[in-house]
Amino acid sequence: MRSRSARAGLWAALLGACQVASAGEPEVRYPYRVEGVCPLECCDFGTWTARSDIPVFSAERTRIAPAFTIRKGEEFEAVTGAWWALAPFIVKTKAAVEIPLATNLVPEAPDRAKLGPDWTTSETLSLPAGAQIHVLANLGEGAQVGLAAGRPVALDASLYDAPGSDYEIAKARPANATEWWIEVKSAGRSGWFERGKYEIDGSDRCE
Repeated sequence: MRSRSARAGLWAALLGACQVASAGEPEVRYPYRVEGVCPLECCDFGTWTARSDIPVFSAERTRIAPAFTIRKGEEFEAVTGAWWALAPFIVKTKAAVEIPLATNLVPEAPDRAKLGPDWTTSETLSLPAGAQIHVLANLGEGAQVGLAAGRPVALDASLYDAPGSDYEIAKARPANATEWWIEVKSAGRSGWFERGKYEIDGSDRCE
């Protein structure tokens, strides 16, 4: 018979990563990383200018001992971005629906995917009432991508906010449970910083 401490250790190991899967559906594991996300209406990677000092770290989600600092007024290259969903946000269908497939979202593992160029097809996925959609990343202006029945789908926040909608929120994501990290190159150095509160020019072409 296992001791109480052994059983406690087993439960701690099982709960170490948040894993959500419905019967018969592929597992979705959190934290979930989507590479290639730039979640602003006119968002664009390329040459950005720091309007405040920005500490840069050697890896994503690392906040101890910056590798270097981009100084206020310095230009740098924003290479790509990664959106991190740290906890599930699940939307459920209240009726049978047709939802657009996100052909630019390529799942690579239960805890990560890559976002490519904008999709151009009108292919849809049929979902029955009660189907779950894991909302994985925001793309700006309400646009979102997620997974439903193991398939990448595109949706809009207005779908589950509107009265009489065929969608409802089944599991809300806690506040501050998403992060957007930027990969940068500057003066021969490279690293990552969380976009967060820093003042930057060049990331939004609409400005």
